[in-house]
Amino acid sequence: MRRLSLSACVPVIAGLVLLGSAASGQASGGPPASQPHSLAATSTGTISPVTDPLSSGSPNGWVTFPGGAFCKSDITIAVVANNEYQDVFTLANGASVIEVKGKLVLRFTNDANASRTFVADASGETMTIVNADGSGSETATGNNWWAFGPNSRANTGEPPLVISHGPVAITFANNAVTSYSLFGKETNVCKRLHA
Repeated sequence: MRRLSLSACVPVIAGLVLLGSAASGQASGGPPASQPHSLAATSTGTISPVTDPLSSGSPNGWVTFPGGAFCKSDITIAVVANNEYQDVFTLANGASVIEVKGKLVLRFTNDANASRTFVADASGETMTIVNADGSGSETATGNNWWAFGPNSRANTGEPPLVISHGPVAITFANNAVTSYSLFGKETNVCKRLHA
């Protein structure tokens, strides 16, 4: 699951999937569904490195998801390795398209018990389409990480923090994920960290 900052579109897309409430160090984000193939791009893509994949406010930083709102304990996610890049372009209908590819490795830590930590590859590819009204979709392949706030959890039945393994399709609107379809398996981060 990808996470990138698109200040002009949605605070955090892919990875930090429309949280519905912000974690410290980052904002909300959104992400996926299929789009018509007839939409032509009005601008060519701009390829650039993703320097802040967690939208933490600093290059390759970290974010903490507060205990109670997400898992039982605070969970910190930190960048171990990042070689992601993004291609951003605009469709004729005004929608923004963001494609993210490249290597991303993250460390997940239970802050109440630092011995409960693990490192995961989150290098799956994502494509996010953000409409002018902030709604949109995201598709992902491979391994990605996702964070679901209270509204997104209510809409999808997903746990707060997951790592998906396989294709994912998400739709979002009004700062929340409205649907999440996984065609593979997932790791429940809170359970894995006993938090």
